[in-house]
Amino acid sequence: MFQLILNADDFGLTQGVNDAVFELARLGALSSTTVMVNMPYAEPARDLLKINYFGVGLHFNLTEGRPVSKASSVTTLIDEDGRFHDFKGLIDRLRSGRVKEAQIDMELQAQWARLSEILGQSAGHVDSHQNIHKQPAVCRVLAHFGRTHADSPRSRVDLTGEAINTAAEQGGKANPATTLRPRLGVRNPHRFVCETDRPHARPVASWRHSLRQGKLKRMLTDLYLWRTGRVLQRGFRVPDGELHAANSQKLELLQAIRSGDFPFASGDGLFEVACHPAVSTEGLGKDKLQDKRVQEYQCLRDPQFTENLSEARSSWDAVVGGRWLGG
Repeated sequence: MFQLILNADDFGLTQGVNDAVFELARLGALSSTTVMVNMPYAEPARDLLKINYFGVGLHFNLTEGRPVSKASSVTTLIDEDGRFHDFKGLIDRLRSGRVKEAQIDMELQAQWARLSEILGQSAGHVDSHQNIHKQPAVCRVLAHFGRTHADSPRSRVDLTGEAINTAAEQGGKANPATTLRPRLGVRNPHRFVCETDRPHARPVASWRHSLRQGKLKRMLTDLYLWRTGRVLQRGFRVPDGELHAANSQKLELLQAIRSGDFPFASGDGLFEVACHPAVSTEGLGKDKLQDKRVQEYQCLRDPQFTENLSEARSSWDAVVGGRWLGG
């Protein structure tokens, strides 16, 4: 049976986002949330720890608001007003080599420390605002961050297939560089597609779906995301991938769960579904998610959604606790 982690991104962005996360977490419609620690509403995240079986992680952010680090320390990440560049601006700067990876790392460390301060404990997983960890430079920094938080040595029972093979080739001695045991989870960029108009169809790797559709450019992008997920596995534990509807509309996927059309029983796997609920759009800037946030919230709070999800709802504990190494 398929298992799903339902993660609400953007906690701390607005009061409306926070209100949605608290309500949905208590209803059992969510597995976890990730916090934008540089946003004005981040502090209440500590109260989420009072909700049983609910996870809180970091929503690493380089595209909105101001840095947690001193502005003078992250000059390649900010504009003349001391604010992060928007998504397009960041991507342009990354691709032209104008961003220093050391400054990405500094800001990541600062945001992680800030979340630990808010929660009074360390978080267990991380993802990123606008999926910036799909970018090569950010991915490299994040993978290194995961490795620095890994436990060592890693027992043979926990080794990935790659590490076991390496150990066998070395006469049974595992290479310490490949046998650290990750203890943090991260969103796997590897995309899977659920064809919601085919109730018994299994989720398939997005690159395979793109190939079937003759979308070669999309397929190459999907293969890059698969490779990015493999890089992140060097420092993190990951679910099999992130689940999307065939048309990339997350709302359609959530509606399929609510209506009972999601193929829970058609196979095995642990996937993350990222959502962005809000009780209102007040305080939210204009973006492609704005019109969907309230609709997602309304879908998620439907008792039928929680009932259909109940047996398949999983958590980051299933990933970070060592029962899932990723696909």
